[in-house]
Amino acid sequence: TYRQMAEETVDSCIQTAKLQPKNDCVTKGLILNGGANWTPTSYIRLVQDYGIETEVAVHLSNTYGDEANKVADLSSLTGKRWPVIGRRLHEEFPYIEAEVLYAIKEYARTAVDILARRTRLSFLNVIAAEEALPRIIQIMAKELKWNEQKQKVRHLF
Repeated sequence: TYRQMAEETVDSCIQTAKLQPKNDCVTKGLILNGGANWTPTSYIRLVQDYGIETEVAVHLSNTYGDEANKVADLSSLTGKRWPVIGRRLHEEFPYIEAEVLYAIKEYARTAVDILARRTRLSFLNVIAAEEALPRIIQIMAKELKWNEQKQKVRHLF
């Protein structure tokens, strides 16, 4: 969707400003980060190698492509026999705590960024987002060394 939106935006700018581009649109064939070695069955390796439940593995694979193992590497043990790793942020959705850590590595600095942009949970289910919010703030506070005051306001911006 974003590729289509970007192409339409650029085309509109070209037309409005009467620009003469040197090249045609090149984004259609551009491989995104994580897409080079991804296959529809890549999630199976996550299940087998990490002990991540299938629904979460499919989500990670489809979201992060061949970079999904980097998220899995950040995952902590669940304390259960199955799944071995991959604590969920909310039991009804496949998003896991390690995704918060990964997002921080990619410069996420607010809980809104995690809930709205990285996981989309705030758009899928506002109640689930509210329930996941305290844990997200807790993880971010630990990683980013937030004091209590920052913890109270960082999810707002």
